[in-house]
Amino acid sequence: PSNTVNDINHLLAAEGAVAIRANDKYIEFDFGNYNVISRLIEGEYPDYNQVVPETSEETIKVDKQELISVLQRTSIFTDQDSLAVTLDISATELGISKSLNSLGDINDKIAIEYNGEEALQIGFNPAYLLDVLKTINGKEVTIELNGADKPGVIRIGEEYTYVVLPMKIVKEEI
Repeated sequence: PSNTVNDINHLLAAEGAVAIRANDKYIEFDFGNYNVISRLIEGEYPDYNQVVPETSEETIKVDKQELISVLQRTSIFTDQDSLAVTLDISATELGISKSLNSLGDINDKIAIEYNGEEALQIGFNPAYLLDVLKTINGKEVTIELNGADKPGVIRIGEEYTYVVLPMKIVKEEI
C-alpha cells in the first residue's frame, strides 16, 4: 500500500540496510530500530498495459509550478461529495475551475502549449494531480490525453509513467 511505502521512505532517510520479508498476506520491513508490517492488497491487480495508453491524441505542456499553485487554490473548493475540478483546455490556455455551493466558485487560467485539434474539457481530482506534480523535477510538465473519458498520462523519460484517471464533472448550482 502506498501509505506504507511513503511512511517507510520518510523513515529510511537516516537509516542503512533494510531487511524485507513477505508472504501472501503481509510484508515486513526491518531497519534500524523500526519494524513495519503492512497487510498486502488482496485480489488480482489489473494489467497496467490495458490502462496506460501507448500514444496520445493531445498533449499539454505547462509550467509545473504554475499548475501546482492553481491546483492548490482550486482544491480548496472540493469536498467529499464533489472532488473533481474542471480543466478547460484550448489552444493556448488551460482554465481550471470549480464551483461549490457552500463556498462559491473559482476560475483560474494559465498559459499552455496544446497540440490538440479541438478544445477539451476534462475533470480530475486535484489531489491526485498534485501528488504526481510534486514528485517531478524540472520546470515544465507534459500531460498526455486521449479525450475526456480516458486517463491522463505523465511520463518522465523511460523510467516513470503516472496515470491519473478522469472524473465526471458535476455542475453545482449556486
